[in-house]
Amino acid sequence: MDVVLLYVAICFGPALGLLGLERLLHWFSDGFPWERAPGPGPGRPLEQLVLDLRRLESAYRDAERSGEPAKGHRLRAIGLAYDDTLRACCASLDLDAPPASPVSALERMMMQADLAQHGVSW
Repeated sequence: MDVVLLYVAICFGPALGLLGLERLLHWFSDGFPWERAPGPGPGRPLEQLVLDLRRLESAYRDAERSGEPAKGHRLRAIGLAYDDTLRACCASLDLDAPPASPVSALERMMMQADLAQHGVSW
């Protein structure tokens, strides 16, 4: 019986010790409540969002022309990022936007038209 307990201690002791050390380091790295950084701000400025829309449109065009592997996945990811950025632009101007991704082509065009009517161009 003593041999079995010794075997279990040898097998699981280092793992439990490392797990405890990891949790202790995580606890210390979080810092004290008065040292923590404040939460995220209200959002990115509209100018930054417009620059992101330009960048994403360019990236989408480049991905369409490329012959790289997983082209469909890239186009989908860029499209979702574009939709999220459009929604963020609408939110910064207090415009209505669809609540979830992915948005339909009609909803995307309506968001783009609303933004254009409010003077946002990219």
